[in-house]
Amino acid sequence: MFKPKTIADGVVKDDVWFHRGTWVGPNNKEVSVVTSKFKSSEDAATWVNETLLKGAKISERKPLVEVKNGPAIGERMVAILSSEKEGEPLTILVWTEGSTVREIYSVSPEIVFLAEKVFFPHYYALMHAEK
Repeated sequence: MFKPKTIADGVVKDDVWFHRGTWVGPNNKEVSVVTSKFKSSEDAATWVNETLLKGAKISERKPLVEVKNGPAIGERMVAILSSEKEGEPLTILVWTEGSTVREIYSVSPEIVFLAEKVFFPHYYALMHAEK
């Protein structure tokens, strides 16, 4: 369903570890899947606030819960970011869970939501379990 294009691991400023894969989806649009591990939950929240909330139009934001009506274990956000590099707006889906931030983004909203089911089925299942 998704064909790998590039995969990379590394460390960026402030010792943030990341793993990023870029894939080509069934509609021939690229989708990137990133997992970042910050030093602390506070650093992860700061990244979300500075990167996402300042520059994006948030279309959905809600807690991610472990079980129906259970304690929140993180947050799920869907946002639209402008992208000069891509020439089209990016749809970005973000999960936070403590010091870990997971993202899926593409110019194709459809491919983002399909990739959510494929790459992060646990989060997808949690999201639907609370309904």
